[in-house]
Amino acid sequence: MEILQHNDNFYLTTISNTSDKTDKFIFKLGVAGTKKGIELLNKEAKAAVYTIRVLSGKQGDVKSVYGKYLTSAVDNGSFELVAKAKVLSQTETPAYQWMITSVDDTYKITFTNRETGDHFLTTLFPKTDLGENVYETAVPSTRDITPIYVDENTYRETASTQTVEFKRLLVELTKVEEVDPYAGFLNVDDQTLVTMAFARDNNVTSNKWYTAVTKDNNSNVYKLNADGKFANSVSDAAQWQLIKDEAPKTIIESSFVYNRGNHVTVQAKGDKGYAYAYQLRYINDGIETNAYFPQGTGTSTHVNGADVMAAADAAKFVIKQAADGSVYLIPVSSTNANVTTVFGKTTKSVVAVKYNNDEYVYTTPSVVYALPGNNQDMTLKTYLIEEAPEISYPAEEGHISLISEMNNYISMNEDRDGIVVNENQYSFYLQVTDKDAVVPSFYISNKGTVEDGNRLFLFNPKDSVNYYVADGTYDRKYQWNEDDTKAVFKPATLWESKDTLTTIVKGNKVAVAKEADDEGVLGGLDNFKVQIIQCEDDENAYRIRSVADKGSYLYGVNDKLSWSGNKKNAMRFTIAAGDPTSNESVADGAAGVKVIGGNGIVEIQGAAGKKVVISNILGKVVAETILASDNATIAVPAGIIAVAVEGENAVKTIVK
Repeated sequence: MEILQHNDNFYLTTISNTSDKTDKFIFKLGVAGTKKGIELLNKEAKAAVYTIRVLSGKQGDVKSVYGKYLTSAVDNGSFELVAKAKVLSQTETPAYQWMITSVDDTYKITFTNRETGDHFLTTLFPKTDLGENVYETAVPSTRDITPIYVDENTYRETASTQTVEFKRLLVELTKVEEVDPYAGFLNVDDQTLVTMAFARDNNVTSNKWYTAVTKDNNSNVYKLNADGKFANSVSDAAQWQLIKDEAPKTIIESSFVYNRGNHVTVQAKGDKGYAYAYQLRYINDGIETNAYFPQGTGTSTHVNGADVMAAADAAKFVIKQAADGSVYLIPVSSTNANVTTVFGKTTKSVVAVKYNNDEYVYTTPSVVYALPGNNQDMTLKTYLIEEAPEISYPAEEGHISLISEMNNYISMNEDRDGIVVNENQYSFYLQVTDKDAVVPSFYISNKGTVEDGNRLFLFNPKDSVNYYVADGTYDRKYQWNEDDTKAVFKPATLWESKDTLTTIVKGNKVAVAKEADDEGVLGGLDNFKVQIIQCEDDENAYRIRSVADKGSYLYGVNDKLSWSGNKKNAMRFTIAAGDPTSNESVADGAAGVKVIGGNGIVEIQGAAGKKVVISNILGKVVAETILASDNATIAVPAGIIAVAVEGENAVKTIVK
């Protein structure tokens, strides 16, 4: 064997004649037993994305790298490779997904983190004896991997000292067939209500502190924790309404390679990720304000106590989610659709809270991707919790009586105006709607003396007042006096779906829903809805608030009910079980089931809990359901229909 130089290259050769060193045979060393990078690529213009699980290390040792998922973290200002325990990992998110961005010299493969852009080059040696997708790495550069585990004593993320070199490391590649372009970032409905809490973790038993907002009466502005104190109960917490941008922002836009006809081909900026930006609007006593959670004031890039709240569109955030449910509020431009440059080794949230000198204070946030460090017990995590500072009356239906603090009953007079009476229990029927909302809504109704199957629903006529005043024909029938809107009871029939009712508007019978449409349905359903909120100082007392006119509560003046009250002046009620036989529709049940045809609907009375089957004249079933109330409205096609209620003879009626 001999080394032979040719030009600037050296070759390993063999010789057959050692004396004159002739008959030289040159051979070339080749790579054997390696995975060709092109074999890991997709054959369509689609990124080849993998999660990488480390199989080296000591199995069963939580501080070992074994079984953990590869991702990136910032240490000393640079991205480093870390492997996180499964419980800490979010393999469905881009921070734990690695995309192939180049294949060089057949076997050299570059994997790039989809979220952070951190990357490494390796050659892969298949270990089929350990699994179909198990490989040994050969990384040319020296990079260490730090294991991240959950400390059994503190339950905190902790960086292990058992780092390993990213060489000859066993890894398992699992292909991500379809990526979720929104994964890892908050994506909830517009106007979702939340509180902002700070805690060590999100366990039920953990103490939580909440953002609070105070109005500065001197400057007439809202300030964040102006008194330097956090709320320690949800009832005192500030409530935030998430205002969602109509279109998402681009947070990932990266190139990748794929296998096009057995050629490695670049797809420029083909990998995309998106996130919605949100504003956090402050809700004060159920009222939407023009004050929003700030991004920091002056030169500060994070919030501090006594910061003045931001104006509309002045502070928007992409909200990154962690595996434990905590969040990072990352500020973004209100105008730029592409915010890919926001995410990197210096990315920070705008809010962080720590324990300092026996109190909790706002502090400078760490980098979002920071390696777990010391003094974690002093720093709290941020949570956006879909809960209400207000406690609602239980979302249960049934007959109730509303009793004032003076032990009087809420009732109505002959004109269907709300009044207070001091004798004779008066009963209403409570129906629940918007059950999925943080604070549910209710309909409060009574059979009254209506003859056409309608019920009398508690109603806020403020819109009617405004309409007739503008029309110049208002005679104040909806006001007790100026700026004092009556609480009235309006005849209507609630549909089975509870999202629509029929009533009389300007002499015409019409359908009313939350929003108007071009089919003749009118808006204004919220005028019939109320929220029933528990009083802060008495768990057995409640206030009633209009959904349509936020901040407007039911209150009484001279035994007359009005919607003009604020929270301070609102009447407080206890809610007792009603007597349905006194003045409620159950008493009408003896008269049997009633079926009434209407415009596109059929009304069924006195059949709560029974199954109903509705057929057209040809016998085709057009509706079938179990009725939830004694006054059900079901949408059906026009024509002659047969209504068969369980236990009753079928009844025919005409639907227009």
